[in-house]
Amino acid sequence: MIGCAGISVGANTAEEYRTIGERLFDDTYEAVQLPMNVCDHRPLQNGVMKRLRDAGKTVFVRSLFLQGLVHLAPEQLPAHLEEAAAPLSALHGLSERYGISVGSIAVAFIRDLQGVDSLVVGAETPQQVRGNIRLLEEAPPLPERLTQEIVRLFADMPERVITPHLWPQNKS
Repeated sequence: MIGCAGISVGANTAEEYRTIGERLFDDTYEAVQLPMNVCDHRPLQNGVMKRLRDAGKTVFVRSLFLQGLVHLAPEQLPAHLEEAAAPLSALHGLSERYGISVGSIAVAFIRDLQGVDSLVVGAETPQQVRGNIRLLEEAPPLPERLTQEIVRLFADMPERVITPHLWPQNKS
């Protein structure tokens, strides 16, 4: 017996929302999983988060760390992701200015959004699991002005930076 059915958004692209958009609100599905992070706010910008909340859907957000990208310093980026250097510099600048770690910013920004019910956080090592648990337990709420800066600074991120399946393959 199925207790709850859900649907998952793959990449937040405009094409994907045109293709599956209305299915997200179908009564068949009680839960929706989608990627979103400090650099990728498309579900906020396109109104999907508000519509999901209004429809009473349970929302799970994954990709909080953009496959680890938000943890990298700009100088650590592989050559095939150098376009992400400027956004990462901005994120690290916010972290320094507000005295809040990048990881805490990444978690708190998404965790505290209206309509987000749960976070799905991946890890590759036991150390990452322990670090993620600490972030989930200890990340403070963000000051409102920091949240507004994040929304403003990362409003027009290039899709090729925030959509991992569009990342060029590392040639080195």
